[in-house]
Order: sequence, then C-alpha cells, then structure tokens
Amino acid sequence: MKNALITLALSGIALGFAGCDSGPRGPAGARPDPIVSAAYPNITVDGSLAKFIAVDYDAIVFQAPTTDRPLFVQVPARSQADNEYSVQYNFEFFSADRVKVGETGYKTITIPSRRQVQLTGNAITSKATLWRLDIRSAR
Repeated sequence: MKNALITLALSGIALGFAGCDSGPRGPAGARPDPIVSAAYPNITVDGSLAKFIAVDYDAIVFQAPTTDRPLFVQVPARSQADNEYSVQYNFEFFSADRVKVGETGYKTITIPSRRQVQLTGNAITSKATLWRLDIRSAR
C-alpha cells in the first residue's frame, strides 16, 4: 500500500511537470556586449601570453590608405620573458563603417628573450581604413 501511494504521488508530480509546458519556445537571444566597438582594443593578446608580450603603442607606424597604396601598419612587440616565444599574429582590416575587408592570415614569428620585433601588415584594398592585431601562442 505504501509503495502504491509513492507511485501515485510520483505519477502526479510527473503529470504536473508535463502540464507546465507552454508550447514551442523561440531561440535564446544574444546578450549585449559591454565593450562597444569604438572601445575595443586594436591589439589583443591571447590568454597567458598577455603577461609576457609588451607593445610600444607610441612607436606604432600607421600609414593611412592613399590612391597609390593601401593601409600599412607596423607594431613593435617585445618579449618580457627570459626565454623566447613563438607567436602567431594576424592583422584584420576594416572599412570606415567597421565591415571586415581583409586580413593577413596568421604568420609565425619567434620573439627572442627581452628583444623587440616588428609585426607588420598591409591591407589589400584601399577600402581598409581601420585595423586590429591578434597575437596568440604558436603552440
């Protein structure tokens, strides 16, 4: 008798949950990004690599596009570690309205211990007026 009451109670609970279904649900929407595109950094460094790679922002060379040549950018990056790092870097290029118009593709470079290297990128279209650099570990 006790088992029958438990079974009956569990059946009632299960039917109660089934009755709560309100029908088909729409897909979940994306939440807004708290970092607006104007505040998004031009240079991003992947995870743990961020504490070992430094950029001299004052020495970045940026040549805006002209009728003769597309955008050019050169970023000095330095390893702050006692060992060398192999990294990959990719420049992305955007039009004035922030539409992606190209990228360099990831290139691999070894940054010697406590030395500076120049990371360079050229756009392939004169529509590119903005840039972003992504640096990640080459492992």
